[in-house]
Amino acid sequence: VERSEFLEYDLVENILLLAHKKQTLGLLSSLPLNGYADENGIAFDRWEIINQIAKFYNIKEIKTADDIKDIDILMIVHPKKMNKDINDKIKQYAHAGGKAMIMLDSATEAMRLISARNSKLEGSDFSDLQYFFGFEFFPQYVVADFGNSILVDASSDYRNSANFTNDVIQFILKDDDMNPQSQEEKNLKEIMLSSASVIVPATDDINFVPLLRASKNSAVMLSDVVLNNTNPADILRFYQPDTNSKIMAARIFGKDASKPFDIIVVTDTDFLYDTFWSKTYQLPHSKYIVPILDNANFVLNSLETLSGKEYLSSLRGKSSKHRRFDKIEQ
Repeated sequence: VERSEFLEYDLVENILLLAHKKQTLGLLSSLPLNGYADENGIAFDRWEIINQIAKFYNIKEIKTADDIKDIDILMIVHPKKMNKDINDKIKQYAHAGGKAMIMLDSATEAMRLISARNSKLEGSDFSDLQYFFGFEFFPQYVVADFGNSILVDASSDYRNSANFTNDVIQFILKDDDMNPQSQEEKNLKEIMLSSASVIVPATDDINFVPLLRASKNSAVMLSDVVLNNTNPADILRFYQPDTNSKIMAARIFGKDASKPFDIIVVTDTDFLYDTFWSKTYQLPHSKYIVPILDNANFVLNSLETLSGKEYLSSLRGKSSKHRRFDKIEQ
């Protein structure tokens, strides 16, 4: 019943997959997207976004530079301490017209939800590759968006003394915060981001097409407010909006004939994690996922447009009736 509104999409998807020849997607990530077992042997599931991607692509984990060959598209998520060989191979891939989706972050808040330990949050390290691709990423800052903020309970004892406030670090972008001309966002209505940063073009040698931007009532704050787990109510007290445009995702094309790359950059990785875009229903012997927001649709559409095979982007988000989370406990 919960997936009844996705009937048309599910039917077309199943028909498509019967004859679909999968391309190969190279995945380079420092996050446990494929699941993991902690030191106590407790297993954590693979992120649902990977299950969705795996329907359409053969996923090849990138562990060495030699793995970046015979792939059709590259997906980089929260890179950390990449060795020189991998760095150089990515540049070679770009010189050959490589296509990539790159997701960076100022603070991977999803890890606090996954791990029982108080995980140390760090920004992505894309080394000199950001300048190679002609953009600049600012891990020392996060976007605060009051215009798209969500209501959260910021109390330490929510059962007995709820204290609701606007969370300006976690926010839900609407369709008017998206690019109406982009195929990546066709029919999409709402995308949730958390502790996203900003990107700007760093050279005239690229075409820089904004995809996601903050509302007019927004600001930029030091990422310390997230790294130090500052209470949302306290963050709000220091909130000072400004009039600067804040781009959090863009498609970037290389103008230089020697670097004809085509990439999409997003300044958030938390938006990939299940609880930021879906609801899980647990059955006795299985579970199923119902999308609440368009995060996964944006990723799948982006990969399709990069690969040049737009299978279902015209259907994703078309008939969905998004239901907001009733409340989010901080």
